[in-house]
Amino acid sequence: MNSVDTNVVLYALDKTSPDHHRARSVLQRLVSEPGQWLLCDQMLFELYRALRNPKVVRRPLTARAAAGQLSFLRERTGALHVAYERRLWPEVLALLSQHDRRKGILVFDVVLAVTLKANGVKRFYTHNVKDFQTLGLFEAVDPLV
Repeated sequence: MNSVDTNVVLYALDKTSPDHHRARSVLQRLVSEPGQWLLCDQMLFELYRALRNPKVVRRPLTARAAAGQLSFLRERTGALHVAYERRLWPEVLALLSQHDRRKGILVFDVVLAVTLKANGVKRFYTHNVKDFQTLGLFEAVDPLV
């Protein structure tokens, strides 16, 4: 099972991004092999925020347009989807206590990674490979290099 990080999806949707074409190829694989892909609701929430943020994209989307992108990804690609489950809390807490980085983003990466691992993800496409490799939960691949 495969999954994809917010940054890859963002670049795939942002035609002005220099990484657009490489990132888009990941989404094309997702659409052509939907049963092999799992999208996490957390990623979709992060994507919504990024698509609307003028500090992140050159042309921020309206609320309706950003919601439309989420709807397409979650409901029309055919990919499986998952949300964080409360039963995962002990593993999230254990991983957080093992990593002494002070960056706040670690919390979100850990929750995402534990959720994906618990649902069978073996390969995760992200531009932030280093952040996920340190968790050791699955193979992290940067499709943009």
